[in-house]
Amino acid sequence: MDNSYKIRLTTLSPLSIKSGEEIRFYEIFEGEEYVYFINKNLLLKKLSKAGENLDITFINKMTNMVMHTGNTKLLNLQTFLKEECGIALEEKLDKELLEELSYYKIKKKVSEVKNTIYPFIRDAYKKPFIPGSSIKGAIRTSILASIFDNQIEDNNKNYNNVNWKSNGKYNALVNRFFVKDNIVNFEGAQDYKQKKYDAKNDFFRFIQISDAKLIGEDNSELINFKVHGMKSNSGTPLFEQEVIPQNTEFEFSVKLNKQGLESWKKEFARLGIQKNDSFPTNFDDILFFTKAFSDKIITKEKKYWNNNKNLSEFYNSIEDELELIRIGNGSGAHSITLVNELDTIGFQIHGKKGVLNNPKTRKMVTRLNGSMEPFGWCKMEEIE
Repeated sequence: MDNSYKIRLTTLSPLSIKSGEEIRFYEIFEGEEYVYFINKNLLLKKLSKAGENLDITFINKMTNMVMHTGNTKLLNLQTFLKEECGIALEEKLDKELLEELSYYKIKKKVSEVKNTIYPFIRDAYKKPFIPGSSIKGAIRTSILASIFDNQIEDNNKNYNNVNWKSNGKYNALVNRFFVKDNIVNFEGAQDYKQKKYDAKNDFFRFIQISDAKLIGEDNSELINFKVHGMKSNSGTPLFEQEVIPQNTEFEFSVKLNKQGLESWKKEFARLGIQKNDSFPTNFDDILFFTKAFSDKIITKEKKYWNNNKNLSEFYNSIEDELELIRIGNGSGAHSITLVNELDTIGFQIHGKKGVLNNPKTRKMVTRLNGSMEPFGWCKMEEIE
């Protein structure tokens, strides 16, 4: 029997979930207000009609440009068409024609496009969506963190004596131990590399989460981001990334297989995990886990940004929200791993305490006025 829920997710800060593509200058048209993602097939048809062999000229010139990437002076399609191809199109095309030639457009929140663009993941109709796996991954980490905390509290285990080393991939190592048949018996950890992951031993298979669909208009933005260090706000050079802005709504569904989760609750009890609050049986339970995990992240971030007024105010504004979750690219190691939990027990990685447990940089949205915003904060609420 399944418990099913319909959930609304609202972004509280810019959200980035990259598609895996990289958009180059010759695939966009940069307007004053928008950046247009050009459908090259439609453009070629337009060029073919505009003049003899213009489409062939474009293909040949573009092929040469791609093969000789050292030429960086041409940073957008309109300049390429004019200077390299000699194609007599107006430098500023009207909006109607641009929209006709484009897959989609996004608001331009940068002074100019200078680098490769990392687009947001979109469906076959070019609508942005949030993969269910992104949401489930964040929920998974919050539940594992709760189990980890309960184990430490109940059994006072000395995890630091266990050999967790695995080329720095400590989070995957920790996570998978919680879904294997030796969840409590960490003495077998040293043999982990000889063991294979078995999905049937993963109780998260009883939690199903659909992709989240956009509700309303697509107001995606092209923003700059930097990687900022603790001692300096100058950060690395600017890069461009497509994000979903604050106050955008998505909807998705959650199904909890009650029978499956109950069977795993008994299995955990057999293994020595006695606390029943380590398992979700309804959506309120999930919110309990994600809120508790988010509170830890916020505590870390407020300490990290204690000298930054606008970021301190942001975290003060969201810390009382009861339905918090952080997802997507740029959300940071504290949000997608168990580094907080490892840090509380003085865990050492390769003999250097705190090197990976306490990330010293943050990937931040960087606005034209110099202000910064964190990535990926959202809230979830059940729709009645």
